[in-house]
Amino acid sequence: MSILVRVALLFFAAAIFLFLVNYYLIRYHTRKAAIEGKKIKKNRNDQIWGRKGRQGIVPKWVSYVGLMAFISFFMGIFMFVVKVFWNFFS
Repeated sequence: MSILVRVALLFFAAAIFLFLVNYYLIRYHTRKAAIEGKKIKKNRNDQIWGRKGRQGIVPKWVSYVGLMAFISFFMGIFMFVVKVFWNFFS
C-alpha cells in the first residue's frame, strides 16, 4: 500500500473520530443548557430564552472540532484522487 493511501486512510480515521467527538460534545452542551433553561423561573427571562433559541449554547471550540472533521474528510478524498490520477497518468 502506498504512502498516499495510508495518509488518506489516516485522514478518514481522524475525520470519523473528530466527527464523533463533535457529536457527543454538542449533545452534552445542548442537554446541559436545556437543564439550566428549565431552572429559569417563569418571568420575562423565559421570553428572552425563547427568542434566543440555541444561540451560544455550544462553545466555539466545539464547532472548530467539527470543522477539523470536515477538513480531514475532504483531505482524505483529495489524497485518493491524487493517487488515482497519479497511477492513471504514470
